[in-house]
Amino acid sequence: MSILYNSQKYTTSVEEKKLQSIYETYGQFQKLIILLNICALAVFSVFDELVYLPALPEIIKDFSTTETMGLLTISMYLFGLALSSLLWGTLSDYYGRKPIMTFAFVCLIFSGLGCYLSPNIYVFIIFRALQGCLVSASVVVAQGTIADVYDQNHRGEIYGIFYGCSSLSGLTGPVFGGEISQRYGWKSTFIFITIVVTVLLIIYVLSVPETHQYMVTRKYLDEKAIKLLEYDQSQEPKLINPCLPLCYLDHCSILPYLLPLVAGMLAFKCCGVILTTAMSLPPYSLSESTVGMLYIPLGISYLLGSVVGGELTDYVARRPFRISKIVEGRMIPGLLLSLITIVGLLLFGWTIAKVPHAIVPLTGQVLAVFGGSTTRPGILSYLTSKYQENSGSISSLAYSFQYLVASIVVSFIVPMIEIIHSGPFFTILAIVSLSTTIVAFVSIYQKFRSDQNSEMQSLL
Repeated sequence: MSILYNSQKYTTSVEEKKLQSIYETYGQFQKLIILLNICALAVFSVFDELVYLPALPEIIKDFSTTETMGLLTISMYLFGLALSSLLWGTLSDYYGRKPIMTFAFVCLIFSGLGCYLSPNIYVFIIFRALQGCLVSASVVVAQGTIADVYDQNHRGEIYGIFYGCSSLSGLTGPVFGGEISQRYGWKSTFIFITIVVTVLLIIYVLSVPETHQYMVTRKYLDEKAIKLLEYDQSQEPKLINPCLPLCYLDHCSILPYLLPLVAGMLAFKCCGVILTTAMSLPPYSLSESTVGMLYIPLGISYLLGSVVGGELTDYVARRPFRISKIVEGRMIPGLLLSLITIVGLLLFGWTIAKVPHAIVPLTGQVLAVFGGSTTRPGILSYLTSKYQENSGSISSLAYSFQYLVASIVVSFIVPMIEIIHSGPFFTILAIVSLSTTIVAFVSIYQKFRSDQNSEMQSLL
């Protein structure tokens, strides 16, 4: 894979002392270090969410609470992710990537200790919501960093690697969480999280530079008297209302492509929540550590889907296809593969807790996760390419929108399934997934036709 490939051939002779593009300011080794760091952030962002899921039944029992209150610890965590991501995107676009990430991780250390010391379910929910607020900074800032460092024609591949690395949490989070919880109690998982956060913070501060494009171009002009190609394109950032990115939702160039992201997130979260609770009950009756092991194939599926989606995104962007003339064209491969999600949701919904073998619903979830993960690299590559100057805000909007919808649905998933049962519920999710894919395809087709008409008129 061309992870460190630059989009253009630049002259870099010492005599010229002139760099044509900001993407050339990072050497191959430095790009590798930055990539490893943001991949570590991707792993942790999902790890923090999944590490205690196998212990959820034990948490409910320990706090003497209901299953609904237990699921509220998940939904409030997701709700915190959704609301705070808008703030982190705005702040990182104004103050820079590094100070915002550093601040969020310092606060995250104390929130982990708060979860460990929680005396009841209500305090625990508050600290989990706070953790969600802080963890979202890792994803939003990392996505902005990718847009800062990698050019548009190779950005999809990097987003694929980024989301693929987050799938490693599906391999490690529940496995570690289930094993640690079974041996030392569920509270020990939060001590483990606090240690991981501290290590990641130290490495990040020592090895990752500030990458905000405006700040980098200003630095080269002020300190080295070198005017980068992007200097004239970069505008001095302004501190805006964190809710202002929500205005992008009425743009026909954004909303149709956020909907498939939401559908993929719903598939992943709803399947994960039901899998965790159902596998600890008959006919499966699996232990916490065994339930954690079930997330391994899901992590592999997410990894493969993200990498494949990223590779296909950049393949379309670099090839002389007719659809490659518009930036929206790079989303098509991922949208086609997302149709697999429909099959997976139907298989999972109509077999979970109804067939004696766990492999059947697990296969459905693997398919749903793979299909949903293939769309992310293409859509994020498109959004950050189209709105480069506000890449942090745009990334935060996409992230917030997904988790806001997911937090609402997860809050009501148990009573909804009790009323209509799992089969019809996941059939509705499958219909939603299909509908969002159709909307995105129609929008791309309209853009393609409009571009063709404009080209024909210019020839005439």
